[in-house]
Amino acid sequence: MFTYVWQIKHGDLVLMDVGCELHGYASDLTRTWPPCGSFSSAQVSMIEVLLEIISMYCREFNKGLFSFHHMQ
Repeated sequence: MFTYVWQIKHGDLVLMDVGCELHGYASDLTRTWPPCGSFSSAQVSMIEVLLEIISMYCREFNKGLFSFHHMQ
């Protein structure tokens, strides 16, 4: 078994990616949060850019311009 010890420092982000499957249904959840209580201004800027990109893809997907094959 591989064990890795990582000490979380101020300014780090924690990424949680979990999934499950039951009776043919699958679910996935990914979350990122600052363990020290708040995002830095650089982290907020990065998150805002990522949210805008996700919104753009959702809008285009809903228009039928993209399929999952184009997004991979």
